[in-house]
Amino acid sequence: MTKSKRLRITFYALIANFIMLSFGIIMKSDLTSLGTAIAMINTPLYGYLWGETYRPSGVKNIKQEEMKNGDN
Repeated sequence: MTKSKRLRITFYALIANFIMLSFGIIMKSDLTSLGTAIAMINTPLYGYLWGETYRPSGVKNIKQEEMKNGDN
């Protein structure tokens, strides 16, 4: 995943969060519940982004390749 794609996904998430928060305030929702819902939605998203940053999906694990080839 390219850096620009991660940045784009992050901006989309921030915009969606802002819209949800604004809508919740307009509807006089409980802000604690709204914040909890936003956090629950963002946790898997940012976990995925962090995982893709740490080890992208397209990159094979070197240890797995060595075990497969019989190298130690």
